Amino acid sequence: MHFLAQQKVNKAQSRVGHLLQGRYKAILVDANTYLLELVGYIHLNRVRVCGHSHKESAVDADRYSPACLWAPSVCRQLSRWGRMEAFSISSASAKPLWFVAVVCVVLAVVLVALVWTAYSARHSRVEIHGDHLRLVGDLWGRRISFSLLDVSRIRIVDLNRTSEYYPKRRTLGTGVPGYASGWFRLRGGEKALVYLTNRRQVVYMPTSDGYVLLLSVEEPERFVAALRQRVSGNAL
Repeated sequence: MHFLAQQKVNKAQSRVGHLLQGRYKAILVDANTYLLELVGYIHLNRVRVCGHSHKESAVDADRYSPACLWAPSVCRQLSRWGRMEAFSISSASAKPLWFVAVVCVVLAVVLVALVWTAYSARHSRVEIHGDHLRLVGDLWGRRISFSLLDVSRIRIVDLNRTSEYYPKRRTLGTGVPGYASGWFRLRGGEKALVYLTNRRQVVYMPTSDGYVLLLSVEEPERFVAALRQRVSGNAL
């Protein structure tokens, strides 16, 4: 139907192209006052044509005008001119906002924990002091006295081959791909405090306090030798 009308108009007016192509009575709006007049005309013209009263026109314009959604200032200006009435929505209760605040706090705590875990995964360490061993990093760092270590049973293990020492279940700790720390239960049933990154060279250290240590230490042979030397020196 549109094609037939196009052909008829083109033939009658000796023209070509689409029926409404090009700038069709386009007028540049270059002033705010003219824009307000134009918006008011567009949204109030339909009710004027239908014969509604001024009050009905104002209510209808306020209720259905899209201008109130994207240009509140236009609505306020039209209201001053008496062309529409605007009514604010009643303020919401503050109680639901407490729920939003609690959610934000929880998310902030989770974010801080994730950032700290990412930092600890690259900066945890084991320090050998005069009479104790100190684990630094993450939330599970602690001081362990040499008297609690069973030095004779310390050894380096490959967790991929020695299945009984492999962490089976996390009881209270951090576990992300490539990094694990905290308290775990091993496949052999032992309770373990672990700091694991590289699982092929892990220092296994039993204690007399009911748990073992599994530590992914750089240069594990030198660490074990230094620890044994320090413990034997204290014993003397």
